Amino acid sequence: MGSTSSDAGRPPGIGVSDNGTILVVDDDRAICHTLRLALEDLGYAVITAHDGIEALALFLEHRPALILTDLVMPGKDGIELMREIRRERASVKIVAMSGGGRYGRPDYVRLATKLGADAGIRKPFNGSALHELLIGLQDPGPWQVEKRGTGPR
Repeated sequence: MGSTSSDAGRPPGIGVSDNGTILVVDDDRAICHTLRLALEDLGYAVITAHDGIEALALFLEHRPALILTDLVMPGKDGIELMREIRRERASVKIVAMSGGGRYGRPDYVRLATKLGADAGIRKPFNGSALHELLIGLQDPGPWQVEKRGTGPR
């Protein structure tokens, strides 16, 4: 997808019709803070929420281009949040992230992509993996960064 005057200067991976904001959702405040800094360094505008209820309210208010949500959270979990967001605006990009659960390591990320997330990433991950994932969202269809090739972009 080429750059147009309406998306000049915008980081790759966010469509021209979107406002370029990313909503980061994680009940771990340190993860939210770290992701905010990393994404802002890449040029994205970022808002954060610490649970699904707060995230849904911010989503409705700010209409972000992309949601980066943890899946395992108290109260409204990431799967429930994803379903509610899809009902409001099916076209928004959603990236599911998870480090597993308390009782083992079920593959929540794979489940989320099967339930409609555009991509998934397993915690812990580094900034370059996240950047690659965001750029890759221009490609059609869900995929997981762990399975993406490492060849030239």
